[in-house]
Amino acid sequence: MKAVILSLVFFILGVVGGLILFKNKITSVVPNFVQVPSPEPTKFLLENPPKESLVGKITSLSGDVSWQSRVDSTPSAIVAPRNIQQGEKIETGDNGKAVINFAGVSEINVFPNSGLSFVQTLPVNLVIAQKKGRSEYIKTGIIPLTVRSLHLIVEVTNSDLVVTVDEEKQVVTLEVRQGTATFAFNDLYNLSHLGKLDAGRQYVFRDRARKGLVTLLNNL
Repeated sequence: MKAVILSLVFFILGVVGGLILFKNKITSVVPNFVQVPSPEPTKFLLENPPKESLVGKITSLSGDVSWQSRVDSTPSAIVAPRNIQQGEKIETGDNGKAVINFAGVSEINVFPNSGLSFVQTLPVNLVIAQKKGRSEYIKTGIIPLTVRSLHLIVEVTNSDLVVTVDEEKQVVTLEVRQGTATFAFNDLYNLSHLGKLDAGRQYVFRDRARKGLVTLLNNL
C-alpha cells in the first residue's frame, strides 16, 4: 500500500513539473511587441489653397457684391477689387455686377443675382460651379475651363459663352456667342450624353427631367 501511495505522489509531482516546464516554454516563444506610436494626421490648411493654384482678380465691381473666403460660412460685402482663389465664392445682389479675370484662362462677367464657386483653379483645369444667375465666360487662353451648373457640365472651348441658371425652375441655358462649347450630363437612367454647341446656338437643359434642346439664338 505504501508503495502505491509513493508512486502516486511521484506521478503528481511529475505532472506538475511538466506543466511548469511547458508554461515556461510557451512564455519564452511569445514575442515582445513594441508599441509603435500612431503617426500624426496630415494637417490640411483650410485657409490656404494649393500653392500651384491660379489666383484670379476681381477687376471691377458695382452694386451689391459679396465675397466668401475658404474658411467663412457666409459671404461678406466688398466694395473694392480683390484677388479670388480656389475654394472661394462670389455672389451678386439685385444691382450687383463684377468682372473677374484669370490670366491665361478667362474673363468672367457676373451679372445681378448670381453665384459662383471657384471649385478648382489649378493650371490643368479651372472649374467653376455656377449655382444661380447669369454669367459670361470669355476664353482668353489655352488652360481648360469647365463650368458646372446643377447636373450639367460645360467645357468652354475658345468661346464666348453665357450660362444662365434658373434656380426656381431648375433650368440651365447655354448661349454660345462665339466659338464652341461642349456639354455633358447623365440622364435619369444614368446614361451619359455629350453634345457640342456652335456659335449662334443655345441649349436649354431641364435639370429635373435631365433633358435638353438645341435652338438658334435670336439675339445675335
